[in-house]
Amino acid sequence: MRCKSYPPRKYVRRAAGHSHGGKNGRRFGIGCATALNAAGVGDRKPSSHGGRALRVAVLVALVLVTTPALADPTILTGPVTKVRDGDTIEVGKIPIRLNGVSAPEINEPLGPESRYFLVDLVMGKLVRCELDGTKTYDRWVGVCYLNSGDIGAAVIGAGLALDCPRYSGRRYAKLEVPAAALRMRLPKYCKK
Repeated sequence: MRCKSYPPRKYVRRAAGHSHGGKNGRRFGIGCATALNAAGVGDRKPSSHGGRALRVAVLVALVLVTTPALADPTILTGPVTKVRDGDTIEVGKIPIRLNGVSAPEINEPLGPESRYFLVDLVMGKLVRCELDGTKTYDRWVGVCYLNSGDIGAAVIGAGLALDCPRYSGRRYAKLEVPAAALRMRLPKYCKK
């Protein structure tokens, strides 16, 4: 049988079981494929099942390698190795933004005090962070706990940060110190 195509292309004969798509596994007629496709070049579809098998093997290997890490992917436990500011800590080398907490930047009023408070509270101590899977800049976002106490709640309760209602759902609103709200401004991204 002769394979036809308009515009004419070079074709090679192929076993019917190895053709792609279409009714009964045929795309280009009975067992025909373009010469380029047979060589594995120029077509979007793979020319053989070897490429598909390789992709499946890689996927299976990745699942097997990452399965222990996926057992509890949202919990991070470890010592605090750095405090960047009043709402960002590092656990090991992983930066974490405290979810729902708006602390002033270091160069703003109460910024250094907010950072020093966190340094005294958590530096070198074992914390547990429940990450929500989102990132902001280079930081993972989550709620972190020292023993059973919410670190974000402690900073806000000390008057050194504000509740960020857009992300906290107002869970820290009752903890805000009125005088702190007069000295700090809530960023636009925190407003609903």
